[in-house]
Amino acid sequence: MGHSALLRGRSFAKAGAGAVLAGLIMCAAIVLLLGLPPASQAVGGKPGKPTALEPHGDIASTTPAFTWARAKGAAKYELRVHQGDTRLLAKVGVKGLAYRSQAPLPENVDLTWQVRARNVRGAEPWSESLDFRVAPDSLKDITSFGFIDPLAKGVIDNAKHEIGLLVPKGTDLTDLVAKFTTNGASVDVFDDIQSSGVTANDFALPVPYTVTARDGSTQDYWVYVFTLGVGDAYQGGLIAAKADQSVGTAWSTVDGVYVKCTGGAAYLCYRLQEGGYDDWFLPSQAELDKLYINREAIGGFSGNAYWSSSDNYDAELNSATAAWVQSFTSGIQSHQGKFKLFCVRAVRQF
Repeated sequence: MGHSALLRGRSFAKAGAGAVLAGLIMCAAIVLLLGLPPASQAVGGKPGKPTALEPHGDIASTTPAFTWARAKGAAKYELRVHQGDTRLLAKVGVKGLAYRSQAPLPENVDLTWQVRARNVRGAEPWSESLDFRVAPDSLKDITSFGFIDPLAKGVIDNAKHEIGLLVPKGTDLTDLVAKFTTNGASVDVFDDIQSSGVTANDFALPVPYTVTARDGSTQDYWVYVFTLGVGDAYQGGLIAAKADQSVGTAWSTVDGVYVKCTGGAAYLCYRLQEGGYDDWFLPSQAELDKLYINREAIGGFSGNAYWSSSDNYDAELNSATAAWVQSFTSGIQSHQGKFKLFCVRAVRQF
């Protein structure tokens, strides 16, 4: 073969190789355009079967979160919920290991659910079915209640199903908005559905808040709102007694034989009967400070020091021979020997 013929043969060979290479590139492009998997992704085959985890048994939520264990080789998941032969929910393309139902499921019926995995090679058969039932509960408590304007926190008596609030004197009670929480399904006032922090009501008279549980049972909570200023009478008594019980007495006097209190600051408060009440007591250190802060509104205080019920324990001596007092001139608190003589003003809780 001549030299020129050999060159022509090599040129044809190169041209043929180039054509083959171009063809392979074209095939690869077609594969990519068609979305076919590269060989590295196709080797594993179909994904494994996932394991359904929750929910199962009786549940409270009508929009439960479905969860499952990861399946080997899975790219996405599908789940379905049935009531008998009727499919209630079908969801495809879930990338994670959980999905929460967006629509409420029916209550008090037997339901089943399954999940399966999918990748580019196809889908594995469905997981084992889990049975569950949405069982409505009977919870119908108001768990917190208050006002934002004016700021007031309600005291809830779950035994009596009553809620009491104190607001400043002069507050317009006819248009107050309550902020509340409940474990029930809904709350209404005279059949008007209430929205926490939004719905206004007239609290000039007691208001019944009716809580409906998910099982349909109801419970009324009566809300009472009181206006009160410092120094105002409350249920026949006062925040503080009208006058001092003593202008100078010891913290306590004790009968050494029977270890019985026979006099002193706490004893005077305990024995007090005023405004039809007999549950007066000597204020604590913190309560005494509140009296001092509001001394002008309450009235009748001297500029001397007043006893508190808080004694001062000496760890080294293992004894409490002193108690805290507060000057109603300077407001300074200090501990003094219990034998000293100071003023007494009783208080009662409301």
